[in-house]
Amino acid sequence: MSRVIFFSHKKIFEKGKNSAADIRFWEMAKLLANKGHKVTMAEKQREREETNSSIKFIGWKKALLSNIAEQYDVAIVPIWTTEKEVLEKIKEIPVVVDAYAPIVLEQASIYAKKRPDEREISDFTNYVLTSSNVLLSMADFVMCAGNRQKQYYSGIMSALGRINPYSYNENLVDSVPSGIPSRKPIHKKDILKNIVGKNKKIVLWPSSIFPWFDAETAIKAIEIVSKKEKDAVLVFLGATGSSVGSLGYEGAENAKKLAEKDGVLNKNVFFVDRIPYEEMESAYLESEIALITYPLGFETEFALRTRTIHCMWAGLPVICSEGDELAETIKKEGMGLGVNAKEPKKLAGSILELLGNSRLKNEIARKGQVYSSKNFLWEKVCQPLEKFCRKPHISESKNTLTPYSIINEKNELIKNLQEYIEEYKAKNGILDQIIKKNEEEIEGRKKTIDEVSDEIRNLREQIKKVMIEREEEVKRINKDFKKQTEKSNQEIQKRDKVIEEQKENFKTQIEQLNQETQNRDKNREEEIKRINQDFKKQTEQLNQEIQKRDKTIQEQQENFKKQTEQLNQEIQKRDKNREEEIKRINQDFKKQTEQLNQEIQKRDKTIQEQQENFKKQTEQLNQEIQKRDKNREEEIKRINQDFKKQTEQLNQEIQKRDKTIQEQQENFKKQTEQLNQEIQKRDQDMYEWNKNMSIIITEKNSEIENLNKKVLELQNHLRDILNSRGYKIASQIDRLGRKIGIIKK
Repeated sequence: MSRVIFFSHKKIFEKGKNSAADIRFWEMAKLLANKGHKVTMAEKQREREETNSSIKFIGWKKALLSNIAEQYDVAIVPIWTTEKEVLEKIKEIPVVVDAYAPIVLEQASIYAKKRPDEREISDFTNYVLTSSNVLLSMADFVMCAGNRQKQYYSGIMSALGRINPYSYNENLVDSVPSGIPSRKPIHKKDILKNIVGKNKKIVLWPSSIFPWFDAETAIKAIEIVSKKEKDAVLVFLGATGSSVGSLGYEGAENAKKLAEKDGVLNKNVFFVDRIPYEEMESAYLESEIALITYPLGFETEFALRTRTIHCMWAGLPVICSEGDELAETIKKEGMGLGVNAKEPKKLAGSILELLGNSRLKNEIARKGQVYSSKNFLWEKVCQPLEKFCRKPHISESKNTLTPYSIINEKNELIKNLQEYIEEYKAKNGILDQIIKKNEEEIEGRKKTIDEVSDEIRNLREQIKKVMIEREEEVKRINKDFKKQTEKSNQEIQKRDKVIEEQKENFKTQIEQLNQETQNRDKNREEEIKRINQDFKKQTEQLNQEIQKRDKTIQEQQENFKKQTEQLNQEIQKRDKNREEEIKRINQDFKKQTEQLNQEIQKRDKTIQEQQENFKKQTEQLNQEIQKRDKNREEEIKRINQDFKKQTEQLNQEIQKRDKTIQEQQENFKKQTEQLNQEIQKRDQDMYEWNKNMSIIITEKNSEIENLNKKVLELQNHLRDILNSRGYKIASQIDRLGRKIGIIKK
């Protein structure tokens, strides 16, 4: 049999009250002691030793001062253990980690309720995520609370490198949920009835109100229930008494405020302090229903509610939220009712269903007792733990390469380096002088870097000023352009209005003509034919005139092209002059950057010379150290490598700054190109008439081609064109003529 030591962060029987973790450790310790193991319970806050049920209680100080490897065979610690002195001691013997509470998921659910700041994220990473992973990497056996948790922790162990060819056949992770006694529960005295009243029907919340629970839905549901069942009350057992800042404190305070606001506090909703473990079964037997609600999420998916199992043992039908492993089993085996999260009306309906149907309630209670006694007896659930304690061993996989073993090796090397440096300092002061020189050199380099950064800042400020001035010019150009476009738009709108008026007049005339022709005799059809023939001749004449106008338009287009080419040549000349100015500015800027680079190179040379001098000094020191000790040579080389890395880092920083300067140059070039483009636009805008003409011509070229086709079709479809498109084409031609200056109304 083995000598087993439990490490508890607080007293198991503190003021006669126990948490779920306390009960779990106490029952495990009793079972191992009954199996013949020698069990010690080390409590962090204990000062005086004592023995209870053959289990020895001591403080952490005594346990940590002793030689653990000689006095104990197995160490059992909770997953939230972060104390370095404990971790250093227990690594000498087989370690069992109790991970029944997935602390990473619990804490993540708390931080997820608000947007955490950088400090909170750092705390979560260092004190929760990293510390739990470090402890799991040290574990020879991990206890979890169910099959889902077993898969969860197996994935973590695999990611930590603990599942490998060495440990593949080992049982590194196994389910060890919280259990129940083998005896039946006994009602020893009234506890809750003395608080809420003898005739009340108690709906029991058997736990603290942790941040990942949903007490609000339970309170809202009991408010609905109390309207139909006046004697129904909700009791939060163990919700009060938590210290400020503890996990259950904020939830209890918020629940009290809600009950008080709704007027049900100490009427239909009661908050009771935590009671001793021995009295819990009496509270269970006084209640009608066990209730616990919680939202969906990662914490719910991988949780296993300990108090729910205790309530099933005591014959309480359970109503709980769906989503976790035990809730699915309760619903499947008919041991209770499952409800969706955040639905108080449905929850109230389930409570009323059980309170009003004693037969259903008793049947559910019986099934819960049978299932819990079959699957959750302490003697059964602790079999994997007792099996490991019978043959404790250090897992071979811990000796393989893992991320944390690399960190530990580096930490050991750093410690050795520090020890050697301290020894060398004590024997000889030369190294101190060299270190001082190096520090002075580093300070000098920092000064040079600061000077370079100041110069870069000045350049940036100059560039910003130039950019601001150019932005103001661009804004002014945009304003002028907007004004010009607004004027042109107003003129176009006026012309469109005149055209629309002419269209309306034309339509009215056509209607009048149609009425007149209908009233006239059929004999006038010949006159209409004659008129049509005359009209065809007129249309042919119009087509000829249109063709003539098209020719004139083409000629003017060619003239306009020539004028635009001349303007483009003038603009190109201006662009060349501006490009030369920009080149000159770029050349000046390049010269300045080259001067800066030369200064940086000079400083780099001085740094290299100092490095070479330092290397010579280190070589001399290495020769002296070789005479004294070969091992010290390697350590000094490592120190030199670290110094080289620092110098390389400085050089990299200088290169990064050079890159930033080049990027700024490129950005400046891009900005100058953009300014040139904007200046070209401004020059074009100065010729308002030419620009409008170019825009109109480019937009209407395709329309003119279509116009030519439509003019050819006028001969065959004259009436349709006059009613639908003819006038539009004519108006478009007139509009083009007005803009070009050819046709005048």
